[in-house]
Amino acid sequence: MKAELLSNCFSNAFTEDKSTNTDFPYRTNHFINSLCFEPFIVESILSKLTPKCNTTPDGIPAIFLKRTCTSIALPLSIIFRNSYNQAVLPSFWKTALVKPLHKKGSRSDPNNYRPISLTSAVGKVMEKMVRKSIILFLDDFKLLSNSQYGFRSKMGTESQLLSYQSKLVTNYLSKQTTFSVYIDFRKAFDTVGTKKLLIKLERYGIRNHLLRWLENFLSNRTQRVIINGVMSEEKSVLSGVPQGSVLGPLLFLLFVNDIGDNFNSDYLLYADDLKIFSTDKSSIQRDLDSLSTWCENWQMSVAPNKCETIAFYHSKRGMDKDTKFTIGGATVPITSRIRDLGMFFTSDLSFSNHIDTVLRKAHQRVNIFSMCSVMRVSTLSSNVSLFM
Repeated sequence: MKAELLSNCFSNAFTEDKSTNTDFPYRTNHFINSLCFEPFIVESILSKLTPKCNTTPDGIPAIFLKRTCTSIALPLSIIFRNSYNQAVLPSFWKTALVKPLHKKGSRSDPNNYRPISLTSAVGKVMEKMVRKSIILFLDDFKLLSNSQYGFRSKMGTESQLLSYQSKLVTNYLSKQTTFSVYIDFRKAFDTVGTKKLLIKLERYGIRNHLLRWLENFLSNRTQRVIINGVMSEEKSVLSGVPQGSVLGPLLFLLFVNDIGDNFNSDYLLYADDLKIFSTDKSSIQRDLDSLSTWCENWQMSVAPNKCETIAFYHSKRGMDKDTKFTIGGATVPITSRIRDLGMFFTSDLSFSNHIDTVLRKAHQRVNIFSMCSVMRVSTLSSNVSLFM
């Protein structure tokens, strides 16, 4: 059965949390005292839900929650408060229905599918309230790295690209070569060890009731693959931050927050997308060695063959053909063109390649619009889909 085959494939990404690494210093003496689950806050969140009828593990779609927000705000606030105080979550909130999304390549190869997890809409309402309290705490005490731009308010891809480009151009105008190494982690979100994550959360000031609630949130999670109404057998989620959840991305940010603590080079993160860059090659190599140690300590792994190195030169005469970086004993491939958060960078810092790529895609879309118009099969919804 296809659902069972894909379920086994997705489950292979999980890893066993082999040990607890307690060698992680406290980042703050402060901690989150309490969380607020007032009915008016619950109602506000419910009223802003997207009215979807998606299948959910508990069978309660978001459209129902939105339309009954005033009536159910009080009982939900009581449920949330009890869940928090007792550090217990309903099993439905810890179950995900996984819909496979084809990426590219053969559709018969299960490795060519990405899991899209659907979780309880009710559970996600409580997660939003918990997340907001954690974010406010982290911002108040400036605990998140300034190099991390992923999943953060007012720190999107454009902000990171501008920061990165500014440093590259400064070095370029100073006639210095900038070396950048782009790191690719293997299944980063799926391989986070729960015990290790909880240690880090405690060191970041997430303690007492909240830590116990998060421990329950992360424990005994399950998932089932669903294809055309056919479900696979239930599988245990052995590692990782919960996919399809509200809290998952934030928990991942905290897990990798210290990744560059021992770097001497500049580095930037967008969730699990890491690049290390400097005009000093030896500095980058030392940082790659430091990264290897960090990965070993925290049970993460890098795919060296998917990592890339690019050098930004002021002139080709400054090119060093002997440039080589290694990570975990493997040489990182060298390229002269790389895609970074949707933008193409080339070694000469010319954006003509990026512009050509965008224009080519635009022309393809225009041609499809023209064909649909001639064949009179164009509709508003199809036009919107093509445009997006």
